[in-house]
Amino acid sequence: MVAKMKELKSERWPDGSVIARTKSLPWTPWALPGSYFKLLHINRTMNISVALIKMDPSEKTPPHHHYGEAQVYVLEGGFGYERGDVYEGDFICEPGGITHEPHIGPKGMISLTVFCGGLGGVDGDNRVAGFVGCDEMYALAKANGAADHLPPPPDRA
Repeated sequence: MVAKMKELKSERWPDGSVIARTKSLPWTPWALPGSYFKLLHINRTMNISVALIKMDPSEKTPPHHHYGEAQVYVLEGGFGYERGDVYEGDFICEPGGITHEPHIGPKGMISLTVFCGGLGGVDGDNRVAGFVGCDEMYALAKANGAADHLPPPPDRA
């Protein structure tokens, strides 16, 4: 067994591996009301984010659009749509191109989610208003002191 470190903190190792110590990462407020995330990994080349997502109980999310698929494994609680409910222990793959308004169950929800391509809010005219991809999630996590284990954006100067 590996000796226990004094302080378990997330970090990026010299070989490029990333260890996210999820218990020590703070929850970062996210784009949807009553939502928070812990950013575990990003792939800027493919605009992929891997995160723990936490939603407050009984929240109804505003309409949002998926630019790419979202792969969701529900760790605690659950959520639902007009098509049905997703429970603790379930996995759902939401396809890219959909716009929907999930509702969160009475226990709230925590999921492990892979976002491929990001999300956009949708306004009253059903037009996309705003975008959240891996760079936006990184910026929010960094501002919350929760991104030291992730590579910073490339210098685009």
